[in-house]
Amino acid sequence: AIANRFYNRSYKALDAVSKSQFDLDIKAAGDKGFSFEAVRILSGTGGFWLTFGTDHHVACVYLASAVKAFPSDTLSINNFGAYLRNIDSVAISVPVLLYANQLFSESPLILTQLGNSYFELNDLTKAESYYKQALKVNPDFGQAHTSLCDLYIKQNRLQDAILELFAGVKGMGFSYSQASGSFSALQSQAENSPG
Repeated sequence: AIANRFYNRSYKALDAVSKSQFDLDIKAAGDKGFSFEAVRILSGTGGFWLTFGTDHHVACVYLASAVKAFPSDTLSINNFGAYLRNIDSVAISVPVLLYANQLFSESPLILTQLGNSYFELNDLTKAESYYKQALKVNPDFGQAHTSLCDLYIKQNRLQDAILELFAGVKGMGFSYSQASGSFSALQSQAENSPG
C-alpha cells in the first residue's frame, strides 16, 4: 500500500521524457515476467536515481515498482525505505524497513537503516538497539559503528563514541592519522563539555 501510494504520486509528477523512459523499462521488466533479475534492475536503477538524480520522483517509480513486483525482495524493500528516509518521510520508512527485517532479520544493512530511522525520529533507545543488533550479526559492519558513534555523540557519551569511531574505521581502509583527526574533534568536544 505504501509503495502504491508513493508510486501513484510520483508517476504523475514525472516529466514526459522520464515517464517515457520509465514506461520502456517497466515494459522490459514485464516482458521478463518481473523475474528476480528484472526486479533487481528496477531497484538498481531507482538506487542510481536516488543517489545521482535531481528528481526524486524518478527514483520513486523505479523503487516502488520493484517492491510492488517482488514484495519479498529485501534489497528492493530496503532501498525503498532508504528513499523514504531521503525525502523526509522517516516515519513512513519504519514500517517498510520493519517489513524488510521481518523477511530477513540477519541483515546488518536493514538493521542499521532501522536504527537510522529511529535516530532521526529521536527514539535513541530503539536506534541503539537496532545498531547493536546489526553489530551482533556483523561485528565489523562499519555503518552501524558510525551510526552508533553519532548516537553516542548526541547523548554526550564521548568515550563510547570514540570506541565506536575506531571500531568503525578499523576495517574500512582508514589510516590511523585519518581516524585520529576525527578523534581530535571528539577530544575537543569532550574538553569543552561539562563533566
